[in-house]
Amino acid sequence: MLCSLIDAIKGREVIAIDIKGGFLKAKVPEDMELIVKMDDELAELFLEINPKFKTKENGELYLKCLKALYGHIEAARLFYDELDNTLTEKMGFTRTSYDPCVYNRRNKLGETTTVRTHVDDLKVSSKSRQCLDEVPSELRSIYKDITVTTEQTHDYLGMVMSHDKDKRQVSIKMDRYIKDTIECFKEELPE
Repeated sequence: MLCSLIDAIKGREVIAIDIKGGFLKAKVPEDMELIVKMDDELAELFLEINPKFKTKENGELYLKCLKALYGHIEAARLFYDELDNTLTEKMGFTRTSYDPCVYNRRNKLGETTTVRTHVDDLKVSSKSRQCLDEVPSELRSIYKDITVTTEQTHDYLGMVMSHDKDKRQVSIKMDRYIKDTIECFKEELPE
């Protein structure tokens, strides 16, 4: 939220980017074993799709992942390492010293572009529209399937953020998220 305030004060334009299937872009290092255990219906369904695998005597199936898989605690870190490498080595951003999820890049004219990451969701800001537009283009060439939201209002991590570059304001609302959370807990409450 502090970064959104900085964007507003500096009159920056903001876009949101979602890297589709981000975890599957991260390779599991050879010295790490990321194992998926399947049993019962899930194991049977998997064997229907690929019968060359066999279950253990108790019906369990263990698979070694070659790519990070959503749900594993290691997966978010593996994707962070992948994205960090992309931003720093391939795209020329520098990770800030105060937050390992915030990156900056300056062009020849001294214009700064900032990327904030939250797993596979990115918020990108810059005063320069050209600098801002370069980021999705570069990411698309690396990750192929990304979604870019360029409107002044976008949904980011359950928050609806409305950026007004001219008034140098940002409003952040979580009405839908709060309502959905309350509804979820209502279902769990005893009668």
